[in-house]
Amino acid sequence: MVARRNRIYPILLLIILIVAISGAYSQQSGRNKNGREACSRVVLKNGKTKLRSGGRVVKFNCNREYVLVGESTSTCLLGEWTSEPPVCATKGCPSIPPPPSGRFIASNGGAVMRLECNPGYRPSHSPMIYCVDRFDWNGTAPICQASGVQQSATRCDFESDDLCGWVQDTRTDEFDWTWQNYGTPSLHLGTGPSFDHTLGQGKAGHYLFIESSSPRILNDTARLFSPVYGAPESSTIADEGVCFTFWFHMYGSTTGPAAIE
Repeated sequence: MVARRNRIYPILLLIILIVAISGAYSQQSGRNKNGREACSRVVLKNGKTKLRSGGRVVKFNCNREYVLVGESTSTCLLGEWTSEPPVCATKGCPSIPPPPSGRFIASNGGAVMRLECNPGYRPSHSPMIYCVDRFDWNGTAPICQASGVQQSATRCDFESDDLCGWVQDTRTDEFDWTWQNYGTPSLHLGTGPSFDHTLGQGKAGHYLFIESSSPRILNDTARLFSPVYGAPESSTIADEGVCFTFWFHMYGSTTGPAAIE
């Protein structure tokens, strides 16, 4: 009986040692039980994750009253997930006022806000912000920052069809400004200008105009975005004031006020 026990002990010790070494090697190599390179564990706030296909695929689900923003699944490939983890967002966070030179566009019932900047500006950081717990957003709201400053074309007469860098609003208005010379189509009504102010009467000078006749209706908007101007090159003071001067023609029995932002 004693001799048998002495023969069993070395075998058991050898098996335990092999298992321990195998486990240590698996941890050091970062591979799963199938020999593939493992990905890091993913945690979804206000939601749950479920591994499938032997840990190669992760499925994301949000808790009740939350919406999933992003990809619902991700695959582990060479130790990296193929997509960024999604976000579980909900409604109820305080409203965000629009920043200068931009606006926020809400989606998912107000759970997600995306910043859209005017031409010449870009978001200060990620344009997306999410409501994560009905009281707080997941970070600081982005603002619009100038992406470049134009110093050259500080004078414009609209004689070139590039409009001196001014661009039409193609996102939020109902119609566009028109590049024109001589009289406007509504000149016969006595409302439009008959010539360009800069070059004067009898010249082929160009200007911009908007036609307020049909099919236009009350509160229709036509917007132009100017280039981003900095202080004049000759200025030694960064915040020195800059004067904006222009000529305009507005005439008609139902003409309302003009607005410049």
